[in-house]
This record gives sequence, structure tokens and C-alpha cells, in this order.
Amino acid sequence: MIPMKFVVLSIEREKHGRGDGNGQRRQRTQGSTGHDAFASVGATQFDLTITMRNGTKETYRRGMKLADLIRTLPAILDSATRQQRNVIVRPYGLGVSFIQLDDLRADMLTHLAPAVFLILKTSPGNFQAWVVIPGAEDKVLFKGTKADATASGATRAAGSKNFKDKYAPDFPRVAIEQAPPGRKTTEAELEQSQQSPDA
Repeated sequence: MIPMKFVVLSIEREKHGRGDGNGQRRQRTQGSTGHDAFASVGATQFDLTITMRNGTKETYRRGMKLADLIRTLPAILDSATRQQRNVIVRPYGLGVSFIQLDDLRADMLTHLAPAVFLILKTSPGNFQAWVVIPGAEDKVLFKGTKADATASGATRAAGSKNFKDKYAPDFPRVAIEQAPPGRKTTEAELEQSQQSPDA
């Protein structure tokens, strides 16, 4: 199994794409890519997991260096789409913790946006936000976000499709909504971003 390519698909490209052939491949190779967002805040390694529609793990590769991931990217999304496989990655970096805020609605994103370096739309009406902070992760940071505190820290790759039976036959493509490069935050800033005007 060839490790995956993180890609940015803009909303307009997704709307006007012409399937999963050569035209879409050209779209995926243009512009910034999702691994750039992780790398910009300190990610140096990734775990890669490929799963089937029912969630069964098919392939797992631990601790891939960023350079190795980039070098082996080209065919993975096309292969995953053909075989209806989910492409999942988990980022790691020295001296930083990646915090995944999962299962967010669109109306939850406004207050989180100043603190996050990546927002993914993983399915219709469902979003995921990523924050990076110095040092070890503090689970207290999940309070106030209404996010899933049991989030695994691994995410579906941007540009891949979310293959779950409940979405068949129109499986949604994971898309990047926002990715300001290099945005790091502190615990205090994250806590402040969780406070709504009505709090």
C-alpha cells in the first residue's frame, strides 16, 4: 500500500470536479497540501492507517517521516477511491501536542477559528478542528468546545473520501475549510477561544 497524499480541494474545485480521473488528479496536485499545514506547526512524523468501509484496519505504518510521506504520495488517493478505503493519519512533532476537536458543527467554528491551524469538513455538516500547543496535551482543553473528548488524534486525510455505509453511494470527500500556516496557540488562548459571547 502506498502512503497517502494530503491535498487541499477548494469548495469550488469540489463542486466542479469531473470525477476521480486525470482531471481530479491534476486538481489534487495543485496548490498547498494538508501535510503542509501539519508540517508548518511542527509535525515531523505520521502514522498511516488504511481501513475498509466497515472500519476494519487493512494497513498500518507507524512513524513515517514527512519526507518519506511526500515522496511516496502520488497514487494513494486514486487507489483508495477505487477500492473504497479510508485514509487516516496521525501527526507527531517534537515538543508540541496536536489537539483534535472532533464532531463540530459549523456554528461552533467561529470562536475556535483564531486558535486553530486546520479545519476539515469530514462529512455534510460535520467539522474537525486542529490546534497545536507547546508541551503535553491537556484534556481539560476539550471542555467548552462541545467537541468529542474521546477523539483519537488521527484524522481522515484531506482529499480522501469518507467511506461509511451510511453515506453510500455519495461518499463525501474530506475538504480543508481553513488552514492558516504556522498558527500555534497556548492553553490560555485556546480556552479564551472557547468562550462564546453568551458564556
